[in-house]
Amino acid sequence: MEQFEDHSERIPSKEEVLDVLDVLAKGEKFDHVRERFDDKGLYLLEIKIDDPKTGESIHFEYRRKGKYPEGATASTVVNIEFYSDGQYVNGHNVADLDPKTGMWLYI
Repeated sequence: MEQFEDHSERIPSKEEVLDVLDVLAKGEKFDHVRERFDDKGLYLLEIKIDDPKTGESIHFEYRRKGKYPEGATASTVVNIEFYSDGQYVNGHNVADLDPKTGMWLYI
């Protein structure tokens, strides 16, 4: 259970998360899908871009370490998710927030 606690970790601001998402989206225009806040700040932010090659949606989802109504995560991450005909196909982690340095590590 302790792996979901975030007592001493720095919480990124919404602006910082948007900067990370902009880097990952390679400057492509994106639309906001959803965002959620709690008393500590932003814990979920999802954006989507349309893949210019396929026309399908690509989502990037930021999740702050912790337990939330939408699920739990053991670390602060950004995932990429691929969709086809509106259905989730697959995805993986593309960035992690290093809890010791507060720096984003792109994968």
